[in-house]
Amino acid sequence: MNNIIKSKYTLIDENQIRIVAALVALTIVAYVFLGYKSLLLLLIYHFFVHIYLAPLFSPLEIIANGISLLFNHNKDNNDTSEKEFSSHLALFIISGFIVLELFEFTKLASTLILLLVIWKIVEASMKICFGCKLYQYIKKNGIEIVSL
Repeated sequence: MNNIIKSKYTLIDENQIRIVAALVALTIVAYVFLGYKSLLLLLIYHFFVHIYLAPLFSPLEIIANGISLLFNHNKDNNDTSEKEFSSHLALFIISGFIVLELFEFTKLASTLILLLVIWKIVEASMKICFGCKLYQYIKKNGIEIVSL
């Protein structure tokens, strides 16, 4: 059986990705300070729609698209497999956080949410995507990610 893995190359607006990362970080910080569970549902909805449907159905993507239109567009032809892996990882972290919160493992849940906040703040401010770096490391070591 032949497993051919094709990378997806499309135009990516780096500014919009950074704005979405900042909005995700702000949503998490707002949840931590305000405690509204609906903010967690917004994040789950954002990552689920971004991965499995179309990114333009996410409210965070709509806001980021509006903000990004105000600035200069520097779209690059990049491999979107890294960004897709990163989105899957963030969805897993948010889902794990909700499950841990439900079972009242607050210290572990707080650690997970702190990890995601730091990740998104660094991605938004310094243009470093930890999920993308992890994907590159996995690919470099010869591990094939067949299906996401």
